[in-house]
Amino acid sequence: MSKELDLPPVSIFRAILDARLAREFNVPPHKTRSRIIKSMMYEHDSKSICTYLLSDFEFQQMQLAKQNDIVAYAHDDALPQQWEDQVMAHLDEHNINYVNEEILRQSDSKSTPDFLILDDLYINNKLTRWIEVKSFYASGLRENHYFTKKALLNQVKRYERELGSGVVILKNGFSDAIINKFDRTLLLDGGPLSDFTTLIP
Repeated sequence: MSKELDLPPVSIFRAILDARLAREFNVPPHKTRSRIIKSMMYEHDSKSICTYLLSDFEFQQMQLAKQNDIVAYAHDDALPQQWEDQVMAHLDEHNINYVNEEILRQSDSKSTPDFLILDDLYINNKLTRWIEVKSFYASGLRENHYFTKKALLNQVKRYERELGSGVVILKNGFSDAIINKFDRTLLLDGGPLSDFTTLIP
Protein backbone atom coordinates (compact mmCIF):
# COMPACT_ATOMS: atom_id res chain seq x y z
CA MET A 1 0.00 0.00 0.00
CA SER A 2 2.84 2.37 0.85
CA LYS A 3 4.43 1.88 -2.58
CA GLU A 4 1.09 2.14 -4.36
CA LEU A 5 0.20 5.45 -2.69
CA ASP A 6 3.77 6.80 -2.65
CA LEU A 7 3.40 7.58 1.05
CA PRO A 8 5.35 6.56 4.16
CA PRO A 9 3.57 3.72 6.03
CA VAL A 10 3.21 5.71 9.25
CA SER A 11 1.48 8.51 7.33
CA ILE A 12 -1.03 5.96 6.08
CA PHE A 13 -1.75 4.86 9.65
CA ARG A 14 -2.21 8.49 10.70
CA ALA A 15 -4.74 9.02 7.90
CA ILE A 16 -6.65 5.86 8.87
CA LEU A 17 -6.78 6.86 12.53
CA ASP A 18 -7.79 10.44 11.71
CA ALA A 19 -10.69 9.27 9.56
CA ARG A 20 -11.72 6.70 12.17
CA LEU A 21 -11.75 9.26 14.98
CA ALA A 22 -13.70 11.77 12.91
CA ARG A 23 -16.23 9.39 11.36
CA GLU A 24 -16.91 6.86 14.07
CA PHE A 25 -16.31 8.90 17.21
CA ASN A 26 -16.99 12.46 16.02
CA VAL A 27 -13.79 13.80 17.55
CA PRO A 28 -13.40 17.47 16.56
CA PRO A 29 -11.42 19.46 15.61
CA HIS A 30 -8.45 18.28 13.56
CA LYS A 31 -5.92 19.52 16.18
CA THR A 32 -7.57 17.40 18.86
CA ARG A 33 -7.42 14.31 16.65
CA SER A 34 -3.77 15.05 15.87
CA ARG A 35 -2.89 15.07 19.57
CA ILE A 36 -4.67 11.74 20.10
CA ILE A 37 -2.95 10.19 17.09
CA LYS A 38 0.47 11.46 18.20
CA SER A 39 0.05 9.86 21.63
CA MET A 40 -1.01 6.58 20.00
CA MET A 41 2.00 6.59 17.68
CA TYR A 42 4.40 6.63 20.62
CA GLU A 43 2.54 3.88 22.49
CA HIS A 44 4.21 0.46 22.56
CA ASP A 45 1.66 -1.35 24.72
CA SER A 46 -1.40 -2.56 22.82
CA LYS A 47 -3.38 -2.69 26.07
CA SER A 48 -3.17 1.10 26.28
CA ILE A 49 -4.98 1.49 22.96
CA CYS A 50 -8.69 0.74 22.73
CA THR A 51 -9.40 -2.22 20.45
CA TYR A 52 -12.15 -0.27 18.68
CA LEU A 53 -9.47 2.12 17.37
CA LEU A 54 -6.97 -0.51 16.30
CA SER A 55 -7.27 -4.27 16.19
CA ASP A 56 -4.36 -6.35 17.52
CA PHE A 57 -3.27 -7.01 13.94
CA GLU A 58 -3.40 -3.31 13.04
CA PHE A 59 -1.42 -2.43 16.17
CA GLN A 60 1.27 -4.96 15.23
CA GLN A 61 1.41 -3.56 11.70
CA MET A 62 1.73 -0.03 13.09
CA GLN A 63 4.72 -1.08 15.20
CA LEU A 64 6.30 -2.67 12.12
CA ALA A 65 5.68 0.51 10.13
CA LYS A 66 7.34 2.64 12.83
CA GLN A 67 10.40 0.39 12.86
CA ASN A 68 10.90 0.75 9.11
CA ASP A 69 9.76 4.32 8.43
CA ILE A 70 12.52 6.95 8.53
CA VAL A 71 10.33 9.59 6.86
CA ALA A 72 7.10 9.93 8.84
CA TYR A 73 8.26 8.65 12.22
CA ALA A 74 11.02 10.45 14.11
CA HIS A 75 13.85 8.05 14.91
CA ASP A 76 16.42 10.83 14.48
CA ASP A 77 15.59 14.03 16.32
CA ALA A 78 18.15 16.09 14.40
CA LEU A 79 16.72 19.45 13.42
CA PRO A 80 16.86 20.66 9.79
CA GLN A 81 19.62 23.13 10.75
CA GLN A 82 21.67 20.29 12.21
CA TRP A 83 21.31 18.36 8.96
CA GLU A 84 22.45 21.42 7.00
CA ASP A 85 25.41 21.78 9.36
CA GLN A 86 26.39 18.17 8.65
CA VAL A 87 26.43 18.85 4.92
CA MET A 88 28.49 22.02 5.51
CA ALA A 89 31.01 20.07 7.58
CA HIS A 90 31.26 17.50 4.80
CA LEU A 91 32.00 20.21 2.21
CA ASP A 92 34.62 21.71 4.51
CA GLU A 93 36.20 18.31 5.00
CA HIS A 94 36.64 18.03 1.21
CA ASN A 95 38.03 21.60 0.98
CA ILE A 96 35.20 22.76 -1.28
CA ASN A 97 34.83 26.54 -1.45
CA TYR A 98 31.32 27.96 -1.15
CA VAL A 99 29.20 30.88 0.00
CA ASN A 100 26.43 29.93 2.40
CA GLU A 101 22.83 31.13 2.40
CA GLU A 102 23.31 33.62 5.23
CA ILE A 103 26.04 35.51 3.36
CA LEU A 104 24.02 35.44 0.13
CA ARG A 105 21.07 37.02 1.92
CA GLN A 106 23.29 39.72 3.42
CA SER A 107 24.49 40.59 -0.08
CA ASP A 108 20.88 40.90 -1.30
CA SER A 109 21.28 38.05 -3.77
CA LYS A 110 18.09 37.08 -5.59
CA SER A 111 18.88 33.37 -5.37
CA THR A 112 19.91 32.01 -1.99
CA PRO A 113 20.64 28.28 -2.06
CA ASP A 114 22.13 26.76 1.06
CA PHE A 115 25.51 26.61 -0.68
CA LEU A 116 26.68 28.54 -3.76
CA ILE A 117 29.68 26.57 -5.00
CA LEU A 118 32.76 28.57 -6.03
CA ASP A 119 34.80 25.64 -7.37
CA ASP A 120 34.22 23.58 -10.50
CA LEU A 121 32.55 20.86 -8.51
CA TYR A 122 31.21 17.69 -10.12
CA ILE A 123 28.83 15.36 -8.32
CA ASN A 124 27.99 12.13 -10.15
CA ASN A 125 29.67 13.65 -13.23
CA LYS A 126 27.32 16.65 -13.09
CA LEU A 127 28.66 20.20 -12.82
CA THR A 128 27.27 21.60 -9.59
CA ARG A 129 26.94 25.38 -9.11
CA TRP A 130 24.73 25.20 -6.02
CA ILE A 131 23.50 22.79 -3.36
CA GLU A 132 20.15 22.92 -1.58
CA VAL A 133 19.55 20.77 1.52
CA LYS A 134 16.10 19.51 2.51
CA SER A 135 15.14 17.42 5.52
CA PHE A 136 11.76 16.15 4.26
CA TYR A 137 10.68 13.36 1.88
CA ALA A 138 9.80 14.73 -1.58
CA SER A 139 6.67 12.89 -2.63
CA GLY A 140 5.31 12.73 -6.15
CA LEU A 141 1.80 12.10 -4.83
CA ARG A 142 -0.82 14.19 -6.62
CA GLU A 143 -2.50 15.14 -3.34
CA ASN A 144 0.83 16.45 -2.04
CA HIS A 145 1.58 18.50 -5.14
CA TYR A 146 0.96 21.90 -3.52
CA PHE A 147 3.57 21.32 -0.79
CA THR A 148 6.11 19.81 -3.20
CA LYS A 149 5.65 22.70 -5.63
CA LYS A 150 5.92 25.36 -2.93
CA ALA A 151 8.81 23.79 -1.00
CA LEU A 152 10.88 22.42 -3.87
CA LEU A 153 9.78 22.80 -7.50
CA ASN A 154 9.49 26.59 -7.70
CA GLN A 155 12.70 27.11 -5.77
CA VAL A 156 14.74 24.72 -7.89
CA LYS A 157 13.40 26.13 -11.17
CA ARG A 158 14.52 29.61 -10.08
CA TYR A 159 17.99 28.36 -9.14
CA GLU A 160 18.32 26.57 -12.48
CA ARG A 161 17.33 29.71 -14.34
CA GLU A 162 19.62 32.09 -12.43
CA LEU A 163 22.56 29.91 -11.33
CA GLY A 164 22.67 26.90 -13.63
CA SER A 165 22.85 23.23 -12.70
CA GLY A 166 22.78 22.12 -9.09
CA VAL A 167 22.05 19.39 -6.56
CA VAL A 168 19.27 18.93 -4.01
CA ILE A 169 20.16 16.61 -1.13
CA LEU A 170 16.99 15.26 0.50
CA LYS A 171 17.76 13.73 3.88
CA ASN A 172 14.74 11.42 3.80
CA GLY A 173 14.75 10.66 0.09
CA PHE A 174 12.36 11.32 -2.77
CA SER A 175 9.88 9.68 -5.10
CA ASP A 176 10.89 8.61 -8.60
CA ALA A 177 7.84 10.54 -9.77
CA ILE A 178 9.60 13.90 -9.36
CA ILE A 179 13.01 13.07 -10.84
CA ASN A 180 12.08 14.16 -14.37
CA LYS A 181 10.61 17.48 -13.27
CA PHE A 182 14.03 19.17 -13.37
CA ASP A 183 16.21 19.88 -16.39
CA ARG A 184 19.56 20.54 -14.76
CA THR A 185 19.19 19.45 -11.15
CA LEU A 186 20.35 16.20 -9.59
CA LEU A 187 18.39 14.77 -6.65
CA LEU A 188 20.29 12.81 -4.04
CA ASP A 189 19.11 10.75 -1.10
CA GLY A 190 20.85 12.10 2.00
CA GLY A 191 21.89 8.79 3.45
CA PRO A 192 25.13 8.65 5.43
CA LEU A 193 27.27 11.59 4.32
CA SER A 194 30.31 9.34 4.49
CA ASP A 195 28.94 7.63 1.37
CA PHE A 196 29.22 10.83 -0.68
CA THR A 197 32.42 9.80 -2.44
CA THR A 198 31.63 11.59 -5.72
CA LEU A 199 32.48 15.13 -4.56
CA ILE A 200 35.28 16.19 -6.88
CA PRO A 201 36.53 19.79 -6.55
